[in-house]
Amino acid sequence: MRGATAPVREGPDGPYATLAGLGPRSALEAVRLELTADRPGRAAAHAGEEWVYVVRGQVLVRVGEEEVALAAGDALHFDAAARHALWSRGGPATVIIVSVAPAPARPPHGPAGG
Repeated sequence: MRGATAPVREGPDGPYATLAGLGPRSALEAVRLELTADRPGRAAAHAGEEWVYVVRGQVLVRVGEEEVALAAGDALHFDAAARHALWSRGGPATVIIVSVAPAPARPPHGPAGG
């Protein structure tokens, strides 16, 4: 998917574009999010892992009780089950967020050659 042509939607944390192409059946979700608010966005918690990469600007990320300041080129990887929120610091910021949900449980395989 080409980022320049990805449809932009308005979300609770700002405009965002979905960058992953498999849709709802995918365990991976990637979005580009434009942050403008210098205050905490809505907090979220969900199964899986999350990776945040700052493309432009400065961002504060709260994971649980810890706050981490990130600048352009910085990234943060964390357990998405922890309550987390992010917001811009000192002006607009652009982030790429990649979330990966846990793989569904698979039935055990029988012995080789079955």
